[in-house]
Amino acid sequence: MRATLGLAALVLLLLAGCGGGPPAKYYYYPAWGFSVAMPSPPTVTETPASPSVTPNIKVSDEAGSDDFSVYAADLPPSAPKDIDQLADLAAPAVAKSLGGEVGTRTYAATVQTTNQAMGREITIDKDGQPILTLRIYLVGNRIYQLAASTDSGPAAKAFLDSFTILAGAPASTAAPGATNAD
Repeated sequence: MRATLGLAALVLLLLAGCGGGPPAKYYYYPAWGFSVAMPSPPTVTETPASPSVTPNIKVSDEAGSDDFSVYAADLPPSAPKDIDQLADLAAPAVAKSLGGEVGTRTYAATVQTTNQAMGREITIDKDGQPILTLRIYLVGNRIYQLAASTDSGPAAKAFLDSFTILAGAPASTAAPGATNAD
């Protein structure tokens, strides 16, 4: 009887971790060469090219809390073209903006999308606790930076793992555009 109750409690805990709201929906950004699943309709901010700014797009969760976000940008000609150098530059900048530091698990994993785009995963800590998981990918002349709050639990990993580089993704562009999956 005790074993049955223990097993039932374990199953309930597992099911509780799997729920957590409506399923994520995929959103497609063909002009920027990616798709990603978000738990709610995202807010999209695009910045066109100017003399001082390269074109970029930021896609974040609807609530604006940035629990889940994707930033994509064309790299300026002077930027490093090596994923490790880009990660070394981006991680401390993101950590500083959050009042945190690059975590001890930095570069613990080389990650790849389902269609083989290679990237880096970095943990950002604050007061010794992880607060953000950052993934950085470099495809052609474009950098993709995904961020997920560690408070989001299993949904954070699902969001990060949903990111896909679309077939025929342009290496760089200033063109806008997004479509939803139905």
